[in-house]
Amino acid sequence: EGDVAFTLHRPGDEPVYVVPHEHLPGWQYDAMKTRPELIRQYAHYLADLAVESEPTKPRPQVRAISMVSLNGRKPQPMIDQAVDLAAEPATLGTPHWVVPLRDPLPPRDEVYEP
Repeated sequence: EGDVAFTLHRPGDEPVYVVPHEHLPGWQYDAMKTRPELIRQYAHYLADLAVESEPTKPRPQVRAISMVSLNGRKPQPMIDQAVDLAAEPATLGTPHWVVPLRDPLPPRDEVYEP
């Protein structure tokens, strides 16, 4: 389970909050919200759109606010919110901006249920 939103930051402007499930079909949002590489790609897409709509302004920084619950664990951030995902390249392996799991896998009788 998970959820993700984005903020776009440009120097001198107020941050813009983007809720992707308001702009994407449900199946696309569901596919993206728990997959770091798809979240990174969507951040690049948002930055590109911002540049297209206001080409005289600098490319915005795009940060993800992402909470996930993996295999019965309590929800925790999945993406480091300090990282500008629009500046991050595709990588092999686990990117540095994916937050490691904090909690061990819970026993079966203690699985988190939202």
